[in-house]
Amino acid sequence: MAVDVFTREILARASGRYIASVGSEEDKAFLQLAAEGVNGAVCRLQRSDNARWRTILVADAPYSEAAIQSAYSWAANVRERLPGTQSADLYMLIVMRDVPFEEAVKIETDDNFCRKYVLGPDESIDNFFDRTFLGPVKAQSDGGPLQNPVVTALQSVVKNHAWVGAVIEQWEQVLVNSDAHELTKFLMLRAAEDHAND
Repeated sequence: MAVDVFTREILARASGRYIASVGSEEDKAFLQLAAEGVNGAVCRLQRSDNARWRTILVADAPYSEAAIQSAYSWAANVRERLPGTQSADLYMLIVMRDVPFEEAVKIETDDNFCRKYVLGPDESIDNFFDRTFLGPVKAQSDGGPLQNPVVTALQSVVKNHAWVGAVIEQWEQVLVNSDAHELTKFLMLRAAEDHAND
C-alpha cells in the first residue's frame, strides 16, 4: 500500500531533523476529512527549535478528475482547520496510478490550498522525496560546513551595502528566530522609528 510506504519514508527522512506525529487525535481528525475514494495518511513534523508543525497529507487514488478534486477538497478542509500560520506549512504527497506526466506537473504547479508533489509515472520514491523539503541537505560544493541561507544572504547584503553592518546582527536574530508575526512587528517598529527620525 503506497500510503504505508510513504509514511515510513517520511518518518525515516524526518528522523533526527524533526519531531514526528502520526496517529495523534489531531492527525486522525484531519484524516477523517479525506473524501471517499482517497486512501490517505496524515503526518505532522516539527523542528525542535520551532513551535509550528508542518502537516503532510498523503493521498493515494487511481487517476481521475474526481480523485484530483477529492484530494483538493481534503487539502482545503484541513487547511481551514489548521491554527494560525500553520496553513502555510501544509503539504500533500500524491500517488495517482496512471497519471500522465503533464497532469502531474499541472497538479504540482497549482498551489491552491497547499504545496503538492505528485509521484511521476516512472519516478522512484527516492527521487520523489528528494524533490520535497524532506530531501537530503546538500553540503556546500567546496566541502565546507553548511550555512544558514538567511545568514549567507545577510552577509551578501553587508558586502554590497556596508551601511547595513551596524544592524545586521539584529536583523539576523529577528529573521532566523522569529515567526511571521514577530518579524512583521519588528519591521513595522523599525519603519516607524526611521520615519520619526526623518
